[in-house]
Amino acid sequence: MSVKFVLGIGSAPPPPCALAAPAQHKIASRAAAHIFNIIFSSMLPKDWLPTDVLSVISNAYLQPINQPRARPRRETESMAEVVGKSALTLVRATAIGAALSFAFAGKPAQAAPEIGKAAPELVVTELDGQTFDLAKLRGKVVLVSYWATWCAPCRKDMPKLDALYRRYHDDNLEIIGISIDRDSDLEKVRKVAPKLAYPVALLKGITNDGFGPPAGVPITWIVDADGKVSDMMIDVRDELLNSLVLPLLPHAH
Repeated sequence: MSVKFVLGIGSAPPPPCALAAPAQHKIASRAAAHIFNIIFSSMLPKDWLPTDVLSVISNAYLQPINQPRARPRRETESMAEVVGKSALTLVRATAIGAALSFAFAGKPAQAAPEIGKAAPELVVTELDGQTFDLAKLRGKVVLVSYWATWCAPCRKDMPKLDALYRRYHDDNLEIIGISIDRDSDLEKVRKVAPKLAYPVALLKGITNDGFGPPAGVPITWIVDADGKVSDMMIDVRDELLNSLVLPLLPHAH
């Protein structure tokens, strides 16, 4: 005997355990997205937080479940059909997560600059209104660091970057911290910015963006004095600063 979930019209609201099919699918899609988040995050480098991949997968495979279909939809669906569709959604998300984990291995951003090649253009308005133009900083070593207020690894990295900037700014070191926070978190960004010696900007403040949106945070690109992308860090450790950044500075040895 199959169990039917009936969407009553003009009747009393159904009890919590007897949800209409659209509501069931909405809950199932959210559950699948949550499980996918756990699976996919476990496949990425430690402390590296994806920013756009989950939304892409959700829009492509999970969200359409909640969208109206072109053909008429039945008002009743059996438990087997609901469970089957939920399982299919989870299998799709898991398979894509596994595929993307291999695709992202060693490539933290799909449209990332190429190491050893000329740095792409980057022009962004800082929070204080000044313009940061990467192309005008030839002769200086520049760190382009993407971060967010909700990112715990970012909060660990930023004091190290701040100390590095304070010590080596006079030796031609420049740093720009670009926040990917949403507008709703702008006040949090403004509270963090005064604590840092280096300038801070918002992702939406970029006018010329050759770097493309970061696939995750934290991520810091290193541009040498010749304007070439020297390397990239997904976390800021002393050994990386000593081996990747300081050798580029003329008086830091």
